[in-house]
Amino acid sequence: MVQEENEEIIRLIKAQRFGWVDFILNTFFSVIMIITIYVVIVFSRPETLTDWILAMITTILPLLFFANRAFNELFYTKDYVKITNEMIYFRSTPLLTTGLRPKKREIPIREIKKYGVSKISRKLSIDMFRLKRKAMLVLVLKSGENVVTGEFIDNQKLFEIVAIIQQIYPKARLSKPTLTAYPELNEVLKVAKPSKKLKQIKDDEVDLDSVEIRRRR
Repeated sequence: MVQEENEEIIRLIKAQRFGWVDFILNTFFSVIMIITIYVVIVFSRPETLTDWILAMITTILPLLFFANRAFNELFYTKDYVKITNEMIYFRSTPLLTTGLRPKKREIPIREIKKYGVSKISRKLSIDMFRLKRKAMLVLVLKSGENVVTGEFIDNQKLFEIVAIIQQIYPKARLSKPTLTAYPELNEVLKVAKPSKKLKQIKDDEVDLDSVEIRRRR
C-alpha cells in the first residue's frame, strides 16, 4: 500500500537482527541437501517413477525450505511498523514461516478495538529462543480480526507504539494482560509526553454501548 502524500509520519520503527545462528544453520542444511541431491538423484539415479518421487520429496523440498529461510533471513530487517495520524503500516515476517509469507498491509487506527503486546509462544528460531520475554504487537480490529506484527522489533519500541496508539485513539482499549505480563510498559506510558504531532482521532459514528434507550410513554 502507498502512503498518502499529506500523511505525516509520527513514528517509523524498523526491525533489528537478533543474531546469525538461524542463518548459518539454514545455510548449512541447504548445503547438506544439495550434496544429498547429487548423491541420491545424480549419482544413484532412481530407476522407477516411485523412486524418483520419493527422491525429490526427501531432497528437493527440504532444500527449498532451508534455502528459502536462509535467503530471507538476510532481509527480515526490512520489517517495520510505521504510524501516521490515521494509519498503521507494517511489514512483518512471521517466525514460523520466515520468508514464506511476509505480511504487508495498512490498518486505519480507528478500526482498532483492542491492542497490546503478547509473548511469542512459539519461536522457530534459535537466535530468539533465548529471548524468553520477546513480545509482538497484537491488534484486535472491530471486525474481530486479530493482527499480529513486530516479531523482529525490540520490546521497548513496541511499547512506544502502544503509547502512541493510546494517545491517538483513547477509545481503543489496552489489553489488561499486557500490563500484567510487561509491567515495564507502565513506565513507558507514564513518561510518554503528548506531542503536537499526536492528534486524537474522533469517530463519526455513535457509540451504541453509550446510548440510553428510553421507553415510549
